[in-house]
Amino acid sequence: MKITKKVLDELTKCYCIANIMYNNEHHIIVAAEKDDQCYIYNHNLERKATIWDGIGGTMSIVPLEGTNGEFLATQQFYSPNDSKNAKIVYVTSDGKYNFKTRVIAIVPFAHRFDVLKGEDGTKYLLICALKTNHEYKDDWRSPGKTYFTVLPDDLEHCDVITEKDCTVIQENMLKNHGYYRIVEDGQEKGIVSCDSGVYLYTPPKKLGDKWNVEQLISDPGSDATLIDLDNDGNKELVVLSPFHGHKLRVYKLIDKKYKLVKEFPEDMMFLHAIWAGELNGEKVVVIGHRREEMRTIILRYRNNDYEYDIIDENVGAANVNYFEKDGKQYLIAANRETNEIALYIVE
Repeated sequence: MKITKKVLDELTKCYCIANIMYNNEHHIIVAAEKDDQCYIYNHNLERKATIWDGIGGTMSIVPLEGTNGEFLATQQFYSPNDSKNAKIVYVTSDGKYNFKTRVIAIVPFAHRFDVLKGEDGTKYLLICALKTNHEYKDDWRSPGKTYFTVLPDDLEHCDVITEKDCTVIQENMLKNHGYYRIVEDGQEKGIVSCDSGVYLYTPPKKLGDKWNVEQLISDPGSDATLIDLDNDGNKELVVLSPFHGHKLRVYKLIDKKYKLVKEFPEDMMFLHAIWAGELNGEKVVVIGHRREEMRTIILRYRNNDYEYDIIDENVGAANVNYFEKDGKQYLIAANRETNEIALYIVE
């Protein structure tokens, strides 16, 4: 597998990346961690507009299906020490690259969130709060939570959602950092990672039912994903551990429980970016870390073992995503530590 890098653009502390359909064409949105811009690029990889400027803190972007480029995004989550004013905004457009935002939720410390659909079609807003209070730097006395509410049908005119409007799913989640969406047998699910473990969230089958929360492991997780790397019919759990941590771990389902089968001996400081999928027909996980060597790697199962190849270094990817263009596969990374939005063309 050959990987060719191309720098698409520069954005100070670029952080979040999303694929979106706009005007019946694939687009890419990239937003910053601090008070900087959010850009949109068309399928020809041309920057077409600045969606917002001067306000950032964007940890998550969630496209809304069945719309022309509408999406939800977090704003004002600047860091674990500056996120008490975090909110979720609803972004719309006139179809001519003019955008407007409206605050639809104010939930302090809302870090990750998603819109997941139950079996009956109900759309749920799932919110993961990193913590629940903060008074001084590195204050972790108040563990995070997960909340949910039914996503309003009319986001243009709905009342602003607050904590009081949400139902708590899970509490006492210290350093509630990680979230990764998967689809199993057509059902959308979320992988939630915190200090007490990694959990698989399944929305209610019908309105009024409870969420199903399955603890996959009790080891600390900062981020995680599920993918069948060794093609044995069961998905491995790939975990970045602990919070903003330094260990890359692989767990396998053995006797119906996830057990650690591989921990890479080398430290990878500030592991953060993670994406799972297929490149050239091979199942892989792309991972990036943000300190010291600041490498981006591709994890795979090869020669009866889990191995990785380095595809970039000294870049510090905060997040990685994937898209296809003109018959080619692309990875796109928000290399936060070097302010570069980078493309990796797979050949």
